[in-house]
Amino acid sequence: MMAINIPEEVYTMQTKRSIVKANAVLYHKAGRKLKTQILDELVQTTHLNRKHLTVLLKKTGKVYYTPQGFKLVGDPTVTYVHKRGRKKKYTQEILPWSDY
Repeated sequence: MMAINIPEEVYTMQTKRSIVKANAVLYHKAGRKLKTQILDELVQTTHLNRKHLTVLLKKTGKVYYTPQGFKLVGDPTVTYVHKRGRKKKYTQEILPWSDY
């Protein structure tokens, strides 16, 4: 049986995803019983939902091609979530009134 790479410390979301990335190779090569053990230990340490972990582990390292021909490799440490909420009206390009 192989050892699972899980450091012991307080986790941020970025470190949780790096733990998932480190264990994805072992998860891909493992059989069904070992996969359940890996998932059980990852759920206990990262406190993420089991289904979410399986999706992250499956997509890690997977190669995707866009219609434009770009090659994308699945990486759980990179998030593509946009910022929610109202957009800013004023940017740095607008000078404050005290400069005039």
